[in-house]
Amino acid sequence: MSDGLTGETREIVCRLIELAETTGRKKLSFDMLGEIRWTSPGDRLRVTGV
Repeated sequence: MSDGLTGETREIVCRLIELAETTGRKKLSFDMLGEIRWTSPGDRLRVTGV
């Protein structure tokens, strides 16, 4: 999801934490990855055509 980029990984984790807080979950899980809105850096580049 992060294409190996540290900053992207941080953003994913931040979004997971926010999701956990808003849904009352006590732990982060791999299942939650499907619940966040996320477009990988590679996909973003393809959309913009850069």
